[in-house]
Amino acid sequence: MIKKLILIALLSSLPLAASTANSRNTWQVCHLQVQIVKHLTVPSGRSLQAKVLHVRAKPADSQCPVTGAIITFAPETPDYQNMLPYKRWPKVGQKINMRYQYLDGICKGDGRPDYPCRIEHYPVP
Repeated sequence: MIKKLILIALLSSLPLAASTANSRNTWQVCHLQVQIVKHLTVPSGRSLQAKVLHVRAKPADSQCPVTGAIITFAPETPDYQNMLPYKRWPKVGQKINMRYQYLDGICKGDGRPDYPCRIEHYPVP
């Protein structure tokens, strides 16, 4: 009976522990207005290069690109599930509002020790 009570107590505290762990690792969001500078073709794939025109961070202490910076990224669909089809990429010179978001954490190494890493997403409308 005591073992059952301990097990129930442990299981009931799992959601609390999981929510505490998740609240420490939250997505940092940067709302950007950018102007597309060029389309790049590199050996590893295509990407866009854009100049940052305006930045709004959420939360305010997020590590966002600064106004005037040139960023390079592979544009994703708004649901982050796929790369944006090339036909739908913004044209050179076009200004767009987009979101850059990232999550810092620890990645598991393939036979290597764990290491700090950043997961980044660049959804484009």
